[in-house]
Amino acid sequence: TYTPCSAMNVEGIDERRSNYDNAFNEHYKNTRDRTQRPVFAAGDFNIAPSEEDTTVPREMWKEIPSNKPFEKENYCKLLLQNSLVNVADSVQQTTKNLVCPERTWRKGKPGTSQYMAMRLDHVLAPKGHIDIKRSKGEPVYPNVSEFHSTRGTYGSDHNGVCFTVTSSPRLVYT
Repeated sequence: TYTPCSAMNVEGIDERRSNYDNAFNEHYKNTRDRTQRPVFAAGDFNIAPSEEDTTVPREMWKEIPSNKPFEKENYCKLLLQNSLVNVADSVQQTTKNLVCPERTWRKGKPGTSQYMAMRLDHVLAPKGHIDIKRSKGEPVYPNVSEFHSTRGTYGSDHNGVCFTVTSSPRLVYT
């Protein structure tokens, strides 16, 4: 998926972005309910969900896209209402990796006042459908069984997020 950015240097709720967030949330629910199967979502969500996911100072969050409070609230609503988890966050906890997940977007030169880096690209999975470290007992299928990010993907300003969904003990889709 691609979530549009909100307006730069404008405080408050961006109606276009807010409408998109609500429509995506509704589309996700409808797809899950219609198929009666776990639904995974991946792409550029244009949201840096936590303080560790952005280099933008907190005092600037209200005016910088992907950091605005209404965007963070809409993202949290998507996760909570649909029992979703961010795979990168889950991998970090599962592997006891204390380093924050890779920031997947960068702009400007590091060390300058214009430099920004954020984790904007995400893989969302239904709770209980992540089995990176191979849990004890029988895993729930389908599940995300591998996850990592890449750098320098085809000249894009985003790092790629790569993941594998295992649909049964013998079927793997990458």
